[in-house]
Amino acid sequence: MEKNHTQNNKKWRENNPEKVKAYSIVGEAVKTGKLINPRKCSRCNLRKLDIEAHHEDYSKPLDVIWLCPACHSKIHKQKRVENGFQYKPKKQYVRKGYNNVGKSKPYKKDERYIQAIKLRQQNMTYQKIADITGISKSQIYKWLNNTSYN
Repeated sequence: MEKNHTQNNKKWRENNPEKVKAYSIVGEAVKTGKLINPRKCSRCNLRKLDIEAHHEDYSKPLDVIWLCPACHSKIHKQKRVENGFQYKPKKQYVRKGYNNVGKSKPYKKDERYIQAIKLRQQNMTYQKIADITGISKSQIYKWLNNTSYN
């Protein structure tokens, strides 16, 4: 994977010489004191050590806006959208058998939950139920002693 990243980076540098030159000029200007990194985002005013230089126009390499990584990313994302790039909607990951509020309460129809109830009715220990269902002992205990679930 490292080799692939290196190849992509090399290809990107070959395809974007103006950007590479602008980055290099900014880096040198910061080292020599021509440009001073304010350590404060000009968009959200957040004070951070890793403030980045953003170019609106790469032909003017010393004309930069200082942004935190989050704001810098948002600006580039916005520009890509303006240029026609379409992002896929973010996938919602929800564990099967749980509500998507992020709580550990199971749906009544969860097979493992129903199995846990039946095993407990047979006076089986929480540990034994956990071993059979593959759910932690503490989660079994919460499920079976909580009457406020859906």
